[in-house]
Parts: sequence; C-alpha cells; structure tokens
Amino acid sequence: MRRFSLMLLLLVLLLGGGCANYQFNLVKPEQYAAVIGTKSDVVVNVDPLEYRFIGMEGYLVVRIKNPTGDAIELIGEQSSAIDSTGEAHPLRSQTIPPGAFIKVILPPPRPTVNDSGPGIGFGFGVIGRLDRGYVDDRLYDPYWNDRPQTLTLYDQGSNFYWDWNANTSVKVIFTYQRAGHPFHQDFTFFKQKL
Repeated sequence: MRRFSLMLLLLVLLLGGGCANYQFNLVKPEQYAAVIGTKSDVVVNVDPLEYRFIGMEGYLVVRIKNPTGDAIELIGEQSSAIDSTGEAHPLRSQTIPPGAFIKVILPPPRPTVNDSGPGIGFGFGVIGRLDRGYVDDRLYDPYWNDRPQTLTLYDQGSNFYWDWNANTSVKVIFTYQRAGHPFHQDFTFFKQKL
C-alpha cells in the first residue's frame, strides 16, 4: 500500500507541475490599454499601421500590418525594447510591403539546435545513444559518427537576446521610415504570471 501511495504521489507531482501561464497587458498608450491573452488577437490601429498582439508560451507576438500603398521599413538599429532594468535591446530591421505584415517576438527566442539522430530513452530524463561509430577507442569512422554535436551561439557583445521576467514592464520603441520620412510608435507592456 505504501508503494502504491508513493507511486500515486509521484504521478501527481509529474502531472500536476506544468508550464507557467502568462498574460500581457498593453499599458501605454493609455487609450489602447488592453489585456493580451493567448486565445485571440488584440488589434490596435495606430496610423498608418495595424498591430495585432497575442501571448504565446511566455512570449509576446506582435504582427505589424501595413495597409498602405507604400513600403514601410522597420529600422531595427533605431528601434529598441527597453527591459525593466533600463537596458535597451535592438530589434531586427524588416521591410513591410504594402498589404503585408511582419512578426516581432518579444523577447526574441534564442536559436536552438536539436539532435535529430537516433536515440533510446531509459526511465525519466536518462537518454542513451547508439554509438555505431565507436567500436573501439582506437577505431573511428566519420561516416557513422552520429554522436550529439554541441553548437554555441556567440553573441559577440550584442544584447539582442534577453529575458523578460514575470511581473515586469518592457517599453518598445518602433522606428519606421515611409517614403523617406521617419516616424516612431511607442508601446509599454506588462508581463504578468497567472
């Protein structure tokens, strides 16, 4: 009976724990204040652009649509996301053709590399690899070497990738250029853990 109770407790702990849920609040400009959930877009029109905001897996996804007849460029080196510590993080430059949209994810997800080779799993969290290429420590066959590879992204002093902690605000300054004329639009968001 005791063993059954321990197994049941383990099962409850494994199934009961889950990912944290977040919602975002559009705080500024005040006239567009809204709660941004995960089920449907919050649409805000700030002349000449249309913004669609939605939360996904702890990220704020911003789709910026250009309904005009001119191409509009998001100037990344003049745009930034300012985190709760006051550090400014650059955005990527993108051109929005007429009638199209771009996607900006805040904070930008870090690049990941997944090993797609064969593997065998044993128990919880232990993974064994098939080492076909290593018959002996002295014998190495590069054709059959399917050992996991580790790739590291070196940011070279850039602060493009950053983390957005729960219950903090981020101010985003979008700087654009349309027909040779620059303009900017600012938003402040609050990330709330549910």
